[in-house]
Amino acid sequence: MRTRGTELKILYFQHDGHQSNTKRLVYNHLLEPSDIQVVTWGVFFNDTCKSILGSPTNRIYETVMTCQRGVIRAGMIGFRENVANILAVIFIADNEQQDNQQFQQFIVRSTIQGLGISKPSRPTVPTT
Repeated sequence: MRTRGTELKILYFQHDGHQSNTKRLVYNHLLEPSDIQVVTWGVFFNDTCKSILGSPTNRIYETVMTCQRGVIRAGMIGFRENVANILAVIFIADNEQQDNQQFQQFIVRSTIQGLGISKPSRPTVPTT
């Protein structure tokens, strides 16, 4: 499969570093979550990441951890970036996933096989 990212020969990527307004944690979101509850789990194997994304899992892991450390140093409340969006940007390069949910959290951990990602969200609160 050939993608736009392959055509552009993407060698590396940089995270937006919480500069996007839609990605920030807002106090009102803590009081009134507004979307459905979802949990996603996946493992991205190193060989697959190298062949499809062109980047080893340890590079992706290191980038996410660097971003999380920056959040801690800045005194922010949690790291609310959507890892699926980050990987979609690498994979597709010109078509970010439309689902930019501010409340999503994720847990990234390095595994023997590759990169493990868990992404839970908060439950739905009915609106009137």
